[in-house]
Amino acid sequence: MRCSATDLARPDDVVSVARKIREAMNSPFWIEGRDLHVTLSIGASVYPRDGEEFDMLLRNADAAMHRVRPTAATASSSTRLP
Repeated sequence: MRCSATDLARPDDVVSVARKIREAMNSPFWIEGRDLHVTLSIGASVYPRDGEEFDMLLRNADAAMHRVRPTAATASSSTRLP
């Protein structure tokens, strides 16, 4: 899943957005009489800090997600480029 938050007051507000998404996905979903538990990894990138083109932002968010994936079943990370 990909989402775009275009109205962040500060770049670091992306952490709050990721936390809200994680909280929303924390409870099981009831589907056809069964509980479905979802785990997720969230990677984020922020324009223009992490890139100015959509493809670069997407690659950096994907890289951030893959960095966090081995450390926790449900976690988040943002990109920090030098």
